[in-house]
Amino acid sequence: MTKAVKLQLYYKDDETLSFKQAQEELWKMQREIRAAANRIVQLCWEYNGFESDWKKARGEYPTKDENREILGKSLSTVIYHKIKQDAPSVITSNLGSTEQAVVARFNALKADIMRGTTSIPSYRRNMAIDLHKRSIKLTFDTDENGKTDWYFELALFSKSEKKALDLPKSSLKFKAVVRSKSKRFVEPILERCYDGIYDICGSKLQYENGKWFLLLCFSFENEKESLVQLEKDSIMGVHIAEHNAVTCVFGNGNKVREIEGGEVQEFSAQVEKRRRSIGIASRKHSKLCGDGRIGHGYHAKMKPLDNIGQKISNFRNTVNHRYSRQIIDWAVQNGCGTIQLEDLTGYATSELEKYKMLKSWSYYDLQTKIEYKAKEYGINVIKVGYRDLQKWCAACQLPSVKAVKDDDGNTSLVCETCGAAYGANDNVAKALCVKDIAKILSKKADPDDEIEN
Repeated sequence: MTKAVKLQLYYKDDETLSFKQAQEELWKMQREIRAAANRIVQLCWEYNGFESDWKKARGEYPTKDENREILGKSLSTVIYHKIKQDAPSVITSNLGSTEQAVVARFNALKADIMRGTTSIPSYRRNMAIDLHKRSIKLTFDTDENGKTDWYFELALFSKSEKKALDLPKSSLKFKAVVRSKSKRFVEPILERCYDGIYDICGSKLQYENGKWFLLLCFSFENEKESLVQLEKDSIMGVHIAEHNAVTCVFGNGNKVREIEGGEVQEFSAQVEKRRRSIGIASRKHSKLCGDGRIGHGYHAKMKPLDNIGQKISNFRNTVNHRYSRQIIDWAVQNGCGTIQLEDLTGYATSELEKYKMLKSWSYYDLQTKIEYKAKEYGINVIKVGYRDLQKWCAACQLPSVKAVKDDDGNTSLVCETCGAAYGANDNVAKALCVKDIAKILSKKADPDDEIEN
């Protein structure tokens, strides 16, 4: 299992590099990493176009061997050699980590990019610096009073940059700032990382509000897995409901647990009302715009919108943490070793209009939190495509449900095989409880055969 902790880092002047020089070097590294990341996206997109042309001409995509023959080496090697010129001061291991992360993100989004449902990713100036696990060394000092200070020595500079700066080594040493209120849980983590109980993984160095932070990732074997007895064949389906936030269905579909979505919709209504109030205030100089912002221009008057955006982010994060924890608790209580999750990735917004919850709530964020919390207990999470789920008939266990319109133009769901009729998405919730439903649908469903709403 992998987790992360965020630590502020402090660099003190020493004989090798001053604080100001260190800051300038890190900012320079950020710029280079951003340029390299955007170059990687460009190269991935160009090669994706080449693969598409190859398929049009030959009827199939090039194999790995054909790719290597065409390029003379692996695509990863080609990309790395091209981006080295964009980031000459970055150490090899860290630049390689950036390449892997960017390529993985592009590949994850590629299907949606081709469908036109998402844009090609791009990276901005405040991009984090990737750190390979071998680039992170943890040490500590204990004074005569027993106080322990923790330090991170981070390998950052390439050989050429190290030589240009006349440094004895390619790393900089930072002191970790451990606040008193977080000391009781941060220090045990650092101690276990130092002792090797936790393994330090690839991490990130992030610049925020004038300070540098280390997003330290660490992995360990989870003790919870051995404490809870779960059956892999016992399945819980997680369905995004039209009115509720989530409907969880167990086993044969007879047992149901629901999380109401009222608080999300209520919060959304409050936010929208506040947005309108701020807009009116900026246009009419009403009393809603405080004295501190009157006469200071449009941006000063609209500053509260930034605060609203942060409140939305905090609310979403908090709510999704609670919902995901409740879902995992239900799975554990019912001995479910498998969660089959409705996957809405790539589904057009217009196709999901009936899902009122999705207009004001990040279901993808909830999915992510469910996945990493499930790992704590060794629960397997399987994502099932929504389009295929729409076709499933719980009565005859076949993907043969079709949308049928009557003479009045009303649409209903009817199984062509057995004639069973369903209300909107009633079949989806039951399908999520079927063992290996993703494999069954991938074998039996016609990919060009979709329900039209």
